[in-house]
Amino acid sequence: MNNHICTLFDKNFLFKGLTLYRSFIEHSEEGVFWVLCMDEESHSLLSAMNLERLKLLKLEDLENAELCAVKPDRNAGEYSWTLKPYLIRHILDQPQVSTATYLDADTFFFGDPKTIYKELGENSVLLTPHNFPGRLEHIAHKVGNFNAGFLLFRNDEKGRACLEDWRKKCLEWCFHRTEGAKYGDQYYLNEMAGHGWNVKHAEHKGINAGPWNIEKYAVAFHDRQIFVNDEPLVLYHFHKFSIHSKTSFTNTIPTYHLQKNTLKYIYKTYKKAIADTMAAVWSLDTTFKYGLVPAPRLRTRVKRFIQTILKRK
Repeated sequence: MNNHICTLFDKNFLFKGLTLYRSFIEHSEEGVFWVLCMDEESHSLLSAMNLERLKLLKLEDLENAELCAVKPDRNAGEYSWTLKPYLIRHILDQPQVSTATYLDADTFFFGDPKTIYKELGENSVLLTPHNFPGRLEHIAHKVGNFNAGFLLFRNDEKGRACLEDWRKKCLEWCFHRTEGAKYGDQYYLNEMAGHGWNVKHAEHKGINAGPWNIEKYAVAFHDRQIFVNDEPLVLYHFHKFSIHSKTSFTNTIPTYHLQKNTLKYIYKTYKKAIADTMAAVWSLDTTFKYGLVPAPRLRTRVKRFIQTILKRK
């Protein structure tokens, strides 16, 4: 299996990105994990940790004249979205790389990545639909049908053609707003299936599940594994998860409904993993506090608690 996973983040997402890496190492016996470090702080700390199967990149490894030309007009998030196809292309350009999988830094492996490659099959590109519940289907009109926090490209003619088309579009326009059929780097994914690029829409519910769709599924735990609608949970996307301290977190935004088993099995596991990562980082640098955000006020927490209880009824 040619297992190359990549992500990108700065110091403010380091706790999450490093937790993703640690979950990859736990669930995969082979493969390489690539990180594009968006600042010197993240690169310096990760270098000092000397981690196995980790390859670090700096912005200077990817940036060229065309990227530098658009950088001043995009904020940090928009520029990171613009960089994603360039990062994937850089990895596919390496010797003997047959596939490259991009993951957002706030995703987390609960199972073996081999399941992802089985889902890809003989196809050249694998996308994950949002699968919004009925009450949230209107969101797709704003952000697109597919989630850009997971993208798998095969290093073949069709995969490369698809990636190149996406790269050009992201370079031309990639902003955190909806304009017609454009939203960041994500809405472009809607167009990928119609060009003969051998694009597959993942059917496995446990690949890049997230708070936007988890309420649709029955979450259970048995045989030492979490299941989503009777399919093993492989990768979960902790969208809008906030870290306040080693023991205090906000799961997501109120828009999404998280059921009891989702909190018990999925979020409880992630919180422990985040806390373990924080401890590992602080064993090297006790001053590293990037990525921590103030906890909501008591009134806000009580309101959210009441909303959660009402949603469960």
